[in-house]
Amino acid sequence: MIDRNTIRMEVSFDEFNLDVAIQLSGTGAGISRGGGPDKMELRTDPQATVRLAGFLVSPSMAAIGLSATTEGETCHVALHFDH
Repeated sequence: MIDRNTIRMEVSFDEFNLDVAIQLSGTGAGISRGGGPDKMELRTDPQATVRLAGFLVSPSMAAIGLSATTEGETCHVALHFDH
C-alpha cells in the first residue's frame, strides 16, 4: 500500500533527456515483471488495480527507461526519456 502523504519527485530536463525520480513511502508502486491479477483479485483486492497497472506497463519498462526498486519501506521509481 502506498502512503499518499509521502511522495517526493525530482525532475530534470535538458535538450536531450527528461529524467524523473520518484520516492514513495509504502510497500511498492506495483511495477513488476510478474503476472497480473486474475478476475477474482480485481473484484476483491483493493491493491489489484495497482498490480494490473504495473503489469500493463512492465513490457515497456526498458523502452521508456522505467525502473523500480524497494528499500525497506521506500519505493524508488525512475523514468528516463530520450527526445
